[in-house]
Amino acid sequence: MSSDLHGQLTALIIDDDTLMLRSLNRVLKQLEPQLHIVCLDSPAKLDETLASLPNLHLLIADYLMPVMLGTEVIKQVSSRYVGLITVLITGEASGKALDGNSIQCSYFLSKPFEMAQFEQIMADVKVISRLKIEREVKQQLEGLFVKGQVSFSMLNLLNALNDPFLDFIKLQKLLSPDPLLTTRIIHLSNSAYFGQRAPNYTLEGAIKRLGLEMIRRITCAMVCGDVFCLVADKLQIERLVDQHLLNCHKLTSILKAAGYKTQQADKIAYIHTLLLIGELTVKTKTIISNGAPSSVYLNRLTYTCYVAALLGFERDVTNFYFNCILALSSKDIGSFETALFLLADSKDYEAEHQKIRQLISISENSDLVEMYDAQSV
Repeated sequence: MSSDLHGQLTALIIDDDTLMLRSLNRVLKQLEPQLHIVCLDSPAKLDETLASLPNLHLLIADYLMPVMLGTEVIKQVSSRYVGLITVLITGEASGKALDGNSIQCSYFLSKPFEMAQFEQIMADVKVISRLKIEREVKQQLEGLFVKGQVSFSMLNLLNALNDPFLDFIKLQKLLSPDPLLTTRIIHLSNSAYFGQRAPNYTLEGAIKRLGLEMIRRITCAMVCGDVFCLVADKLQIERLVDQHLLNCHKLTSILKAAGYKTQQADKIAYIHTLLLIGELTVKTKTIISNGAPSSVYLNRLTYTCYVAALLGFERDVTNFYFNCILALSSKDIGSFETALFLLADSKDYEAEHQKIRQLISISENSDLVEMYDAQSV
């Protein structure tokens, strides 16, 4: 865990309910005994408190409070810190009145809470604290994905696609309100790439034709591309998105050939699709970094992991990226799954690809390279 000026991770909890303050404080202390926790029973003391906190890693705010709503607290505090995980909590009544998808925060929680929710929140806090990213780069990433340049609809869709319980009906409801995205998916379902002869003209038909997971990956890729179209050349973005989807399709085939069940292969393929965040960042030079050219491949993973944690993505997603980062940083290639993912993903980065092949060759998964080469022909 990295340390700030006080050698600790710091959390700020704001709730006018003193019992809830104590409860949240107890939960966080149980999960992370070394966490420095500041509790406020009113937003009226916010400015004074922030002035005494040079670093802040986690903010938890109740929605309905006197003086200031929790949404305004999050907006105000987020403007002063980078790498901040934000959590908005609500009671049952106010939670029903709020649309969680319209709130710009990492996590939107309704009472009563579950310990597992805070376990994921603290895991994201720790991941972000350990990622080696320049402050300026963090600000640029947050400016693009968290603080205003991206529309709520894009972020909502990106988060909704991360739902592990996504099904055909939910997906169709998500996509239907966006006619442009729907049209692009229908057009893609008629592509010769998928070998379909009879034309299709409906979203329902496209989902049935391509399958839930394929549509999920395609939609995720298109949304990531749309985000970057706000700040980069559209034609370049579309080419990179198409190539990344093709690479993702190949990875899925390799995973299935390696014995992975369809559900697990599809999950890893979705995680790979989200790497478009890092891919588009480094290839469009959207983020200006002072890092060495040799760090570009690692930056792809690091930037994606950072954004996924800030947006509160499923824990398995963020952990997968972080394990890949650790494998490359420690030169211990890790599990079979991590090794295979890195081997397939790095093929367009020749220097890194060769390093990964060498690391695998001296690991307990040394036969993986031969299997990968046979499947890649």
